[in-house]
Amino acid sequence: MEKLVEKLIDKPKIVSGVCHYFAKQFGWSVMWVRVISALILLANPVVTLIAYLVLSVLLDKKSTHY
Repeated sequence: MEKLVEKLIDKPKIVSGVCHYFAKQFGWSVMWVRVISALILLANPVVTLIAYLVLSVLLDKKSTHY
């Protein structure tokens, strides 16, 4: 379990960096943003995946590489 928590906290970019971007913008914990995103994904997978893909494309155009 500790390895999972370390992975969620330490890595700035697991898939495309969307959660890390929002955590950094609003001063939130990256781990909790990722946990909440996963819960939202379980509740409504289609809308969440579409929103994540759109955000990853938009954020990539803004050159938000960490």
